[in-house]
Amino acid sequence: MTKKLSPTKQKIIDFLDKSPNSSTKVIIDYLEISKQAAQKHLKELLEMGLISKRGSPPKVYYEKINRDFKAELSSKTSFKSTNSDEFNSNDQESIQENFALFTSDGQILKGLEGFGKWCEDRDFSVEDYAQKYAEIVTKYNSYKNSSNLIDATNKAKETYKDQCFLDKLYYSEFSAYEIFGRTKLYSYLLYGKQSEDKKLIKATVSEIKENIFRLVIEQKIDAVGFIPPTVPRKIQFQKEFEKILNLPLPLIKIEKIRGEVLIPQKTLKSPKERIENSISTIVVTEQRNFSRILLIDDFVGSGATLNFTAQKLKAKFPSIQTIIGYAISGTPNGVINHSQKFEVVSEA
Repeated sequence: MTKKLSPTKQKIIDFLDKSPNSSTKVIIDYLEISKQAAQKHLKELLEMGLISKRGSPPKVYYEKINRDFKAELSSKTSFKSTNSDEFNSNDQESIQENFALFTSDGQILKGLEGFGKWCEDRDFSVEDYAQKYAEIVTKYNSYKNSSNLIDATNKAKETYKDQCFLDKLYYSEFSAYEIFGRTKLYSYLLYGKQSEDKKLIKATVSEIKENIFRLVIEQKIDAVGFIPPTVPRKIQFQKEFEKILNLPLPLIKIEKIRGEVLIPQKTLKSPKERIENSISTIVVTEQRNFSRILLIDDFVGSGATLNFTAQKLKAKFPSIQTIIGYAISGTPNGVINHSQKFEVVSEA
């Protein structure tokens, strides 16, 4: 049953139906209410999936969503389940929590709105693919441990054998799902990093902050190091990551140096080149000795940077007991499919 809208919200919906792409000011003038009240109603309508927002302040425009994907999904009865209502509800919950679509014009459509658009663009059945999506999320989440982390330690050891210097390696989310592509968290990371968007970076870190604090406590970490960025940007993801996380631990000094030409590691096409790049350009300038270290990167592609930074730390401080690597996201191969190792990924 659809929840009945308040008179003001219904007035907004009716207005946007006739006047799509209306600005906040136009809507306020039409409603003749305060800016604060109008923004409250608009925020709630966005959360209900009844309107969409385009642009960013000061140029923001709203329009009515003419297709109710939630109602469409709820009305389906052909799910292969003994209790279709419960099954539908579980699918919707999975989509609302895990799905986000970044459109070509720079909008973020979350949950059912984004999923409906994704299906519509491909001429897919919302019903059929909602079930598939929920099943795939459940399968991939089964690889998370009790701390809600993906343990990629075996992947690192299989890749680097006796040259593996990480004692443990974890990440919070896989980078992609079969059929559906990039995960929500990896999309946040990728676009936050590339667009240098502080708001998106903050949203990314807020998703995984609890994971890292739990890891620090469980592993008795006494110092943390952040892998330095390799691509020049005005707003660096790792620096913002460090600032937002604000761990109450000593920060290990690690620097990235360059030769005559800066070679970003993501441009290198082979694991061998990435290993050489990590060994020659990462310098540990820390003078203090610690026992249990957490090394943090944003994404694990080849794994070379984390692994060979760990090597440099252990070479400089032989008394180090444990180095744990952590990344926000990493690829499924080598975890879900144990016959595969780290691979070269250039996106992040």
